[in-house]
Amino acid sequence: VNEQPPPPQQHHLPPYFLKQPLLHQTHTHLHPAMPPAVPTPPRGHYYDHIFIMVFENTPFSIAMKDPHFLSFAKKGTLLTNYHALTHPSHLNYMAMICGTLELTDTSIIDLLEKEHLTWKAYQESYPGDCYIGTTFQTYTRKHNPFISLHTIQQNPSRCAKIVNATDTYLGLDADLAAGTLPHFSFYTPDIYNSGRNTGVTYAGNYLHSFFKNRLSYFPDRTLILVTFDEDDRTENNHVYAVLVGSDIDSGRNLSTHYNHYSILKTIEMNWDLMSLGKGDVSANAFDLGAVTTSSRCYCSLSFCLFLVLGWSVLVAIALVWAMLMI
Repeated sequence: VNEQPPPPQQHHLPPYFLKQPLLHQTHTHLHPAMPPAVPTPPRGHYYDHIFIMVFENTPFSIAMKDPHFLSFAKKGTLLTNYHALTHPSHLNYMAMICGTLELTDTSIIDLLEKEHLTWKAYQESYPGDCYIGTTFQTYTRKHNPFISLHTIQQNPSRCAKIVNATDTYLGLDADLAAGTLPHFSFYTPDIYNSGRNTGVTYAGNYLHSFFKNRLSYFPDRTLILVTFDEDDRTENNHVYAVLVGSDIDSGRNLSTHYNHYSILKTIEMNWDLMSLGKGDVSANAFDLGAVTTSSRCYCSLSFCLFLVLGWSVLVAIALVWAMLMI
């Protein structure tokens, strides 16, 4: 059984060096080619980062009895009517990124990359190098939906975005320290930390230790969803789901019906992406306007000032007119 993870450390990516132009070039009028401009990804309506963490095989009522899952729910908004889609586990994981329970190679990754939005799959105990085996130590492939997609598995640059979650240079702590958290992150604890082989108490202890010191290192405008892949077949797949992040109201419940397809619908809505045309079409996006506070105003400062001054002028004109009419 894995030991509880140690407090996170601030990791820094190793320095890299750019090749400098030769100083002794004969043709001094030649200049080194400028690198191509990198397209700017769109800013999210509500959030610039969405981080998903998935635990294992626990119904809503059992998760809510665990003190750490209960405490975490109070940090954000509890989705009291959130459901997994089916059994067994791997189909739910596939649904979270593909919008279907059937085998497909189209996923939310295609929509993100089309708009130059970054992504990463953090998998605990994953050996790297596009490993396609079913298990490795405490890693299991069925909880890593990305590696099952041929469009990722057979594409080295995409496959490199599936990383060992605790890798010194590529893992989550390194990205948080470097300020390089992707726009979309999917984090899978190993079979012990997820509660699959250990139960909800172990998973709750892990949840507490994981976010205790890390939560403050997530960037502003980050939305975190913590949920479970499925229940234990006792509560019609009613599972725990909590939204935490900047501008999320704490200690609030939301009873709207959501499921794993809602993850996709929320990502699409946040960045104005196209639809996958599958389960995401009819799913409810998380009602972020109902669970956020300060993010409700999207006007720029200058435009807001314009509105305030405009109303002030109108009020002044109305008062002068009223005085003239007396």
